[in-house]
Amino acid sequence: MTFSEGQPINIRVPVSGHPAPRVTWLKDGHELLTEAGRREVWTEDQCAVLAVTRCQRTVDRGVYAVRVDNSLGADEASFTIDVTGELLVFFQ
Repeated sequence: MTFSEGQPINIRVPVSGHPAPRVTWLKDGHELLTEAGRREVWTEDQCAVLAVTRCQRTVDRGVYAVRVDNSLGADEASFTIDVTGELLVFFQ
């Protein structure tokens, strides 16, 4: 996935299981650090959600993964996020 710097990132990954799974977000193999008001994660409507208000090239690029686990097992899906140059806005 590719985003322009300054653009929001909103990713929803369906998750389900019984018993209800625990969701962990990873970035580059490490648990994702959140930043209140800028980069947050939560679970709603059987989806794991990653939201970044304004992506930054230096800190938001990388390989992300969603890991779900419960007492019966675990699963993981990963994807790469690339952040390109600045978001350009033209005024007329």
